[in-house]
Amino acid sequence: DAGYDVTEVMKTWTLQMGFPYVEVQLDTTTTPGSTTISLSQSRYLVGEKLAGDTSEYGYQWHIPFTFVGKDSTDADYNDGEVHWMTPDLDDPAKKTVITVDKELKWLKGNHKGNYYYIVHYPDAMLKELESALENKEPLLEASDRTSIFYDLFRLAEVQKLSYDKALDMTKYAAEKEGEYVVMSRILSEVLTCGNKVSQDAAAKEQFMKYVAKMLKKQVDDLGWTAGVNEL
Repeated sequence: DAGYDVTEVMKTWTLQMGFPYVEVQLDTTTTPGSTTISLSQSRYLVGEKLAGDTSEYGYQWHIPFTFVGKDSTDADYNDGEVHWMTPDLDDPAKKTVITVDKELKWLKGNHKGNYYYIVHYPDAMLKELESALENKEPLLEASDRTSIFYDLFRLAEVQKLSYDKALDMTKYAAEKEGEYVVMSRILSEVLTCGNKVSQDAAAKEQFMKYVAKMLKKQVDDLGWTAGVNEL
């Protein structure tokens, strides 16, 4: 974008390890008829931080935040803009604020999953996104649905979200998901969860039943009939 030093932006991505996650909050009550979107960033880290693991940028990034959403009238919202989040070493907790002249019910950050960061939604917004998935919301393209599940399970991996909630979000897929790339991501994440309980035979069996249920519609739609010598 005009006005941004590409070298400085890229330094935060190339000279420090890892990548960020962005926490999103919506406020539609302070100013009726509009929405204040508050964004904060943190480093995504699996396990404990190592001694001496520091960065001159304070493990903050220049983040290109994009989003689509639904307003209170169920109209689509997409401003088509890139909203830059920038490091602030003097105030690392400082939020980036976006004002929208509509009351948004929900948004999906990192539109189309184009950028290398995770989005962390509050529980109320996850509920709205769950309904949108269940209702086959056209605004959520396959790339967006895929990135939703990538984000959910990465956050569960670091205890920022429960695995129960991440798995609950996949329930719609058994009947409502027809895109291979999305199903592939969901199945990969669910099977990885199953591996975590591989020593518990009962839990493992439940996971396999869940996967079989998820795949049943796809198999039925494909229309395969077993031959005499096929199992």
